Amino acid sequence: EPYLIETAEQLDSIRYYSSKSFKQIKDIDIGAFLSKRTDSKKYPSWISNSKDGWIPIDFSGNYDGNYKKITGYYSLNAQNGGGLFGRVKTEIRYLLTHKCSLSNILLYFDSKGINTGEYNIGWVGGLVNYVSDDVEIKNCLVCGDIVSKNDIGGIIGGGDAEICNCCFVGNLQGGSCVGGIASDIYGSVTNCITSGNFKGSHVGGIYSY
Repeated sequence: EPYLIETAEQLDSIRYYSSKSFKQIKDIDIGAFLSKRTDSKKYPSWISNSKDGWIPIDFSGNYDGNYKKITGYYSLNAQNGGGLFGRVKTEIRYLLTHKCSLSNILLYFDSKGINTGEYNIGWVGGLVNYVSDDVEIKNCLVCGDIVSKNDIGGIIGGGDAEICNCCFVGNLQGGSCVGGIASDIYGSVTNCITSGNFKGSHVGGIYSY
């Protein structure tokens, strides 16, 4: 059975149990959580205050958003990317492949959105910065704006993923490669749609060219 997530504090804590399965059962306001986060012992000193926003979660488990909303999201001047999840991957544990999946997530940014500032970090995505080893991402929605000097995608920054039935609505302003769903992808994108203004050197409505 998955662990049930109903508060921002619980959502934040899955970074410490990153190979487990989770299911969100209530709408979550991340903005309220970020406004009161000041624990310098729990977080790195450079991001231990509310002005920097969310710290992306490296993840190898399964997260079912259950079509419950996550609102008030923002991530600023992030050295490790701006997405809700950082690096996401499928793992082999005890000689068995445990496929990582993200599904049914509804993520809404606040007006600050994602802005990685001066950092050169490779890939930035609204939901996930980078995926590897055949991750499955399905039925997800991201709404908001992303600004970065890096390659950016509305759903994922880049990597190896199977993405289906996902939607990005917002504006993207990036460096070289900018895509409404992904900047670079080694996998598949099916039944996905985007809407917004996208700017960069190589821009695509779904993925960059």
